[in-house]
Amino acid sequence: MIFLLVAAISLMAGRTITRAEDTAKHIRIIYTNDTLGYLEPCGCGGRYEGGLARRATAVARLARLSPNCLILDSGNLARAGDTLGITCRLMARMGYCAVGMGDRDFAFLNEFLKQTAASGLVVVDPSLPKSQHVVPYLIKELDGVKVGVVSYSPRSKASPDSFQAAYQAARKQSDVLVLLDQGGVATDEWLQAGEAPDIVIGAAPKGVIAEQRIVGHTHIAPTSMLGRRLGVADITVSTDGRPRIAAQMLVIDKNTAENASTEKQIEGFLLQPARQAALKRQPQPYGKGKYTSPETCKRCHTSIYNEWRETKHASALGILISKNREIPDCLPCHSEQYRQTLRTSRRPSTKTPTGIECATCHAAVIPHGSKGPASKTSRKVDPKLCLQCHNSERSPDFDPKRYMIRASHKVSRR
Repeated sequence: MIFLLVAAISLMAGRTITRAEDTAKHIRIIYTNDTLGYLEPCGCGGRYEGGLARRATAVARLARLSPNCLILDSGNLARAGDTLGITCRLMARMGYCAVGMGDRDFAFLNEFLKQTAASGLVVVDPSLPKSQHVVPYLIKELDGVKVGVVSYSPRSKASPDSFQAAYQAARKQSDVLVLLDQGGVATDEWLQAGEAPDIVIGAAPKGVIAEQRIVGHTHIAPTSMLGRRLGVADITVSTDGRPRIAAQMLVIDKNTAENASTEKQIEGFLLQPARQAALKRQPQPYGKGKYTSPETCKRCHTSIYNEWRETKHASALGILISKNREIPDCLPCHSEQYRQTLRTSRRPSTKTPTGIECATCHAAVIPHGSKGPASKTSRKVDPKLCLQCHNSERSPDFDPKRYMIRASHKVSRR
């Protein structure tokens, strides 16, 4: 009898646990930050991460696996106004529910508000006048869970009362509160001082966060530059109302297929004749020098020339041609001829190498006469020269010591 009673209690407890698990709510927040107009990875520096075509595929897959999801971006959508329109349109197609604002967005505020409104993106920012597409905070209900979204932008510092009012209203109305923090309000002291948000999605320029960090009950979500990774926060809200959160970053690389429609739109935008002509008309730090072909140097420096032609530098322009990306966005880092003349001589054949050439690294001594450069002229290449193209955006793994070895000449001068 006692055994049957214990068994019955155990069975009832098991059913209670099952019912509690069944009533738990499961929602997902997909997020990005600091896209900065990074439309597609070009492969520079051996990196193929990110790009909106791959992001579209990843977002769609994650949304299918968890239909109760919210897609957000904390801000800094584009680095310059010309890429803002297509960035907004493609993000809207992916299903972004709301975006915050970063310092780059405020740099061209009117264009930002125009393009987000045209694409149907909702901007969350309490420092701006409220409109159909600009709100001080947002409340969305997913699977019976009220998710609040509020943002703190660089402009919020000038209107702290507006932010505080929006924050308090969103906190009271939401079961889970997400703070899009491009202004840096979510310090450890602030999070521990009062009613803190449940999730903070910050700004990568202030420091990329590789792993989730927890302060009190607030989860500081990992971040990534240029949308090379996609953030996912899975949230379970049990019967006690307390959200349990697990946040991570997913790499968007070659293993993620490109969405064909998105890629086609990006290519159409980049290759627009009108856009390319406009870029050429803009003030350029290039096109003011005299171009010296590597074929000229070959006459006396044959061994060095033959060594150079086997490097990736020598085929830099050919890489663009093969990808149909011989455009002003890419040419300055792939063609010395373009840097000096704002034009290129297309060579379909790979027999004549062209790209990053003798004059790129040795401009101080080229051209010179048959006697060679003046003895007082420095012949060493300053590694800082490499940083013009091998910067954190294009070549984040750049190491001067390792890269200079690849580019330096092993044979003696002739």
